[in-house]
Amino acid sequence: METERLQLREWRETDLDDATAMLTDPDVARYVETIADREDCWRSVIALQTGHWALRGYGWWVVTSRSDARFMGYCGLWKPEGWPAVELAWCLAKDYWGKGFALEAGRAAVAWAWQALDVPAIAGFIDPQNHQAKSAAAKLGFRSTGASTVIHGTVADVYRLERPGARAT
Repeated sequence: METERLQLREWRETDLDDATAMLTDPDVARYVETIADREDCWRSVIALQTGHWALRGYGWWVVTSRSDARFMGYCGLWKPEGWPAVELAWCLAKDYWGKGFALEAGRAAVAWAWQALDVPAIAGFIDPQNHQAKSAAAKLGFRSTGASTVIHGTVADVYRLERPGARAT
């Protein structure tokens, strides 16, 4: 899938070093699952997402620059076992923060979801302190439900984006 500046594509083995570097950066890792090393990244990201796509028909795409195919991060939808709802998730390497790339990738993922998935809404589970993600979610049309939940021992504020034309719940 392509946007003006980005390509969203499947995961490849060759993404391992870039994904590991991104997810072991303390600033990036502050609000995402902790990745210890390459082996952990392989299991917790690349193999997990490859399996998620195979089992559910959706997952995270690798986000790359259309101009030079450089790895920038990931964005997509997922609902691992025990998750409360289909969630839009994204994570970009620090060099790409504040340039609208998360919004661009997020918009593409949401548009794809409304075409490909039969869900009434998409959730966002955001760390209460992650104000950048909350701002991006609002720009994508997500609204706070006013509720919080605990996922794998971590508190998250719950955001929701209704399918266009659906009645709000």
